[in-house]
Amino acid sequence: MPLTDRLFWVLEFLVKHPARVLTPDDFAAMLVAKGIHIQALSIPGLIHRLRRILKKYGTSERIYAVHGRGYRWGEVSDAFLPQQNKAAEYFTVNIEQHCGKAL
Repeated sequence: MPLTDRLFWVLEFLVKHPARVLTPDDFAAMLVAKGIHIQALSIPGLIHRLRRILKKYGTSERIYAVHGRGYRWGEVSDAFLPQQNKAAEYFTVNIEQHCGKAL
């Protein structure tokens, strides 16, 4: 798979931290540590190019955007569903307590 150094390091960083949400600042700091000076605002462009290359190999869907936070590597699995259900349950309970009635 033909990757530039930047794209390789971005991919490696994602794969080494599966299921962890990595912010653009995390990526920029990692690249700066490797001697590549880049701004966090450039990271979405790198992710876009990486997805385009990975699409040729059928793996572009493994990079997930987490709205307002960053990106993560992985597959949608049942491991994430209980966390989502717990969050929904937490907010429902707190809304019920706040409003004083069941929804």
